Formats: sequence, C-alpha cells, structure tokens
Amino acid sequence: MQENTDINLLLKNYFSKTVSLSRPSVNGGNNHGYIVNCGDERYFLKRYFSSSGDRRNRCETEFVFSEYCWGFGEQNIPKPIKKWGDQNLALFSFLPGERLSCVDEKAVSDAARFIHNLNKDVHKKAQLLPNASDASFSLSGHLSNIEGRLSLLSAIKVESSISEQVINFVKQEMKPLFAQFCDCANSSENDYADLPKSGRIISPSDFGFHNALNYKNKLYFLDFEYGGWDDPAKLLVDFFLQPEIPVPSEYFSLFVERAFPSHCAESLTNRSKVLHTFLCVKWACILLNSFILEGKNRRTFAKKIENPEQQLRKAKQMLKRANSREQYESSRFIRN
Repeated sequence: MQENTDINLLLKNYFSKTVSLSRPSVNGGNNHGYIVNCGDERYFLKRYFSSSGDRRNRCETEFVFSEYCWGFGEQNIPKPIKKWGDQNLALFSFLPGERLSCVDEKAVSDAARFIHNLNKDVHKKAQLLPNASDASFSLSGHLSNIEGRLSLLSAIKVESSISEQVINFVKQEMKPLFAQFCDCANSSENDYADLPKSGRIISPSDFGFHNALNYKNKLYFLDFEYGGWDDPAKLLVDFFLQPEIPVPSEYFSLFVERAFPSHCAESLTNRSKVLHTFLCVKWACILLNSFILEGKNRRTFAKKIENPEQQLRKAKQMLKRANSREQYESSRFIRN
C-alpha cells in the first residue's frame, strides 16, 4: 500500500535505519495504529482521523497531553517521541500488556491514583492544555451537546431495517426521555451549578479500562486525544457509564475518595447524580455513531467493524440506565 510505503520512508529518515510495520491485534475506533519494529526496539505509531466536519486536532491534543504527563514524571503512559502534525502522525513508545479481563478494587484504585496524580500539583504548563473534548462547565452546555447529537441521529437516511429501527428509537424513546429530563432540570433546583475554573480538573476525557493495558500487574493508560480541562463530575459519570469494560458501581465511593481527595465528595456526588441521566442519553447517542456519516468515516478509517444490531441493543441498555442511580444513592458521601 502507498500509505505504508510513505510511512516507512518517513520513519526510515527519522531513525536513519529501515523499519518494518505491523498492525496491532486490537485497534481503536477512531484512528489507525501501527507497531514499528526498529532493530530490537518497538514503537507505536498513530495516524489520526481528520475531516472537514470534525475540527478536533487529535494528534496535537494527545501529544501535548502526553508531554504534560511525562513532564512531571507520570510514566504509566506511552512516552511521546515525535509528531508530524501536518500528516496527523505521532510516534510513542510501545506498551506491552493485555486488556483487563475483569475490574477489581486494585484496578479502580490504580485508575483513581492516575487521575489524582494528574491534578495533585498542577503545573503552570497545564494552562496551555485545551478544554477536553465535549467539556461543558454548565448544564446548558451538556444539554446543547446532546441536542446536537440527537438531531444528527434523527436525520440519518433509512437505508435498511436497522437504520429505520434506530430512527424510531431516537424519535420515540430517546428524544421524549431527554425532553422529560430537561423539564425536570428546568422546573426544580438541582446541584449542577456552573463550575468555576477553580473546580475544574485535568482529564484524559475518554477515561476507562477500555483505554488501559495490564503489564506485570501494573496498569498503563493510553489514548488522550480528547484530553484537557474538564468537569470532575463528567469524568466520574463517564468512568462508570463506559460500556466496553464496565466498572462495578460498588467502587463508586472508593474512586471518588482516591481520585478527588481535595474536592467536596458530597457536592461532587450530587453534581454527578444530576449529570448521570443526561450522560446516559449522550452515551446512547455515542453507541449509535456508526449510523452517522462522520462516525462511519471514522470507523472505516480505523478499520473498525461494528455490528449495527449489537450497537442498537447497547444503546437501548444504556438508556435504561438513565433512571438507575444506585451508586449515588448508596454513596457514603450522601447525607440521608
């Protein structure tokens, strides 16, 4: 392939020696990954998706975020080595390891420690980090984002019986439920006030065990293309909603306590409880991304194959979770 030939030449010039490329056994859903074999050394090269309809600079965001982490000694991530921004390419150290087969207390503690370390001593360089992808510091911002996603899904073309089912699900279940949640939020007081800068955190954004590798009983985290400044409540809710490798709700209080020791746990839990219902709708939208043209293009670019029927089932399951808040109700941080 011409693409591989071009990359080989680029890397040969960088390393001053011939390299070989191979594909990893598991790839993400947005980008193209290569294992780079250079003598006895291995590296990981990412080619990032870009399009006129998606203004996010994934390459720049991930590389800058990774440099920030390495700058203060956080080394359980891939080391950033070189980026070619004009070609949407970035080179990182290669991380061996396997995905977690189950989530236990140690894994949750390691994840919480990683978030805590990112924020325990924020350096001046952190001010150069952008806001995380989809970061919103007000409830209205989150609602606007979800409304946009629902509008895109409502406009997909009926090309098959499954796409017709998706449109019916969006119009008959997702949108009415979202409208109901919005009415409740607007008609009653809640704990989701606009978040000042002092309450924001540095977040990988797409954070969960789907973006982690276990090697010699140590967790390594990766994929920071959406990272930056964010609301801790959003990270907290997303961490427990992420459907690929679920985190049991029994670890909610432990994660809050260890990831955010300097935050008011009761306030953060209440804020997360409000956000939970809306982010369930958002996650349902995300699970249906492959029905939208932009989502299809990303999956095609990354050579990620998804089962459309399975994605619709997952979206329906996610929507059902919107009214289930057991981790918040049972949290020891909530006063009865």
